[in-house]
Amino acid sequence: MSLSLSAALALLSPLPIGLAEFNVDQLHLFQQLCGRFKDDLPEIVDNHLDPLSDAVTRSFAMHLRTSILAVEQLWERLGMALLQAVHQDCHTRYYPDHYVHRPSDNDAMRVYYDKWPPFVAAMKHAYMDLEMTRFIESIYLFAQASAEHIARIYNRCFPAPETRSPDDPSLLSAEAVMHGFFLHALLRDSYAHGDPLKLPHHGLQETRMEQAMHDRNVHMSGTGQPLWAHACDDCSKIKEDEQGRKYRFTGCVIDGITVGHPCCSFTNEDQGPCREPLRQSKDRYCPSHLHLMQKCAFRDCSKPRQQGFQTCTSKEHRATEEALPKPGASIFQLKDRLHLTSEAAAARKADKKSGQHGANKKGKAVFRRTWTHNEQLAVRPCGIVISRATMYQAEAVSGVRDFIMATFPENVPGSHPSALFYDDNCVLEKFIRNCGPQIQRYFARILRPVDVFHFARKHKLTDVFCQQNCNPASFPELTTPDGKWVFNSSAAEQANVWFGKYATIVREMSHYRYNFFLDEMILLHNQLVEEDLHAKGKRPHIVPQADLYHPELRS
Repeated sequence: MSLSLSAALALLSPLPIGLAEFNVDQLHLFQQLCGRFKDDLPEIVDNHLDPLSDAVTRSFAMHLRTSILAVEQLWERLGMALLQAVHQDCHTRYYPDHYVHRPSDNDAMRVYYDKWPPFVAAMKHAYMDLEMTRFIESIYLFAQASAEHIARIYNRCFPAPETRSPDDPSLLSAEAVMHGFFLHALLRDSYAHGDPLKLPHHGLQETRMEQAMHDRNVHMSGTGQPLWAHACDDCSKIKEDEQGRKYRFTGCVIDGITVGHPCCSFTNEDQGPCREPLRQSKDRYCPSHLHLMQKCAFRDCSKPRQQGFQTCTSKEHRATEEALPKPGASIFQLKDRLHLTSEAAAARKADKKSGQHGANKKGKAVFRRTWTHNEQLAVRPCGIVISRATMYQAEAVSGVRDFIMATFPENVPGSHPSALFYDDNCVLEKFIRNCGPQIQRYFARILRPVDVFHFARKHKLTDVFCQQNCNPASFPELTTPDGKWVFNSSAAEQANVWFGKYATIVREMSHYRYNFFLDEMILLHNQLVEEDLHAKGKRPHIVPQADLYHPELRS
């Protein structure tokens, strides 16, 4: 739509009293608002223009920061011309938070405005203002409440419950909470990078944001957190070498926490666990391995499953399945299952002695869904979480190595920590010694002690290799002249206490939502930690690019 400034001014002459303070910017914004809300504007009938509805008038007044009288007078003077411009063949439909060009096209995209809209459409008939989305975000961050609990808190408090009926459509739902949170986070990310957010116009709301989430998840992996290059007085020390040259001595702590999401149950020794996302969180296999639902649940058995069962005709396999608790079974039925036929019991006993695959030992059969194993966090000693990675069906030392090398890329030597604490560094050390020269060169300049907390509790005095190579007390660089530790090597354990509270919230989330949610919580958590470091005078800052790529320039 287009209405020239000269035409608008001509229509406004003489200027009504209520518009005496109206400026050109407001006039331009009024024109834009008519385009956005064109579906809510009255129609021209017999060359007669009806007034705006009360809701639209109040919304225009809020956007224009003016009075309702001014909006009414402006509409009276410009409404006819603006409606004619709106209904020209522009093929664009405007909404409060986005616009869509050619909305009837199958590939139509919602393009969100380049400034924060006053409202975002969490669902088709549910809009949230910026304060509401921040309220949801804050409860997630500080209270670790679920979407269902957040909705109940809001409905109970705003307004009082007696003023609403249980079937009131204006009640906030858990689904709206999730959609509002994700959309708000995507918009903030798009504004931070200067790129407009674009989402498919057609399709379900729960899948509309998946591709945008995936793109952000990929960006966040490894070095994507905004504070990845963080440094402060608690995690970076300035030291001098023998020639009097100053350099940074930095620390980082790696640790895992049991938080996971449903994943594909397929795995093999050569390829490892499957990482393809499930179509739905209730599925047992991803689309590529869905055909495995038709075979016996035992991994090493290729026979087809029998109708009504998850196993083949093998007596041992069937006995294992029959021993499983049945959903909804009473306590008496469950007790009966403990006393199966003597044949099945003998089969399990024989299997235990021989180590054969007849019984359902861990990982040998798939009767239920599979979850990822844990989340690995890389935490600076000050508490800033700089990276995260999902370990699928085990915390394999090779996976930890890959996580470290993704967090501190080989071509960014200035990012490598001087000391890297990990509770199984002794196992990692043995693994690295059997790797190729490139991997060994990468780790050669990184001290690798076990963190103090785990070394005192998990590592035996009789483990000579661990005592000689990973005892934190054997590294003089890690202690001050008065015998204190230079770094807080328990930072990851402390971060895990907070991070682990999200386990039940994300347990049933899709692959896309799970990663997006956790990365967003880490981002917000880091902002709080950074504010606290500023308040304590720890001088938090981002390490310059020159120092990251050219460590000889460290200062």
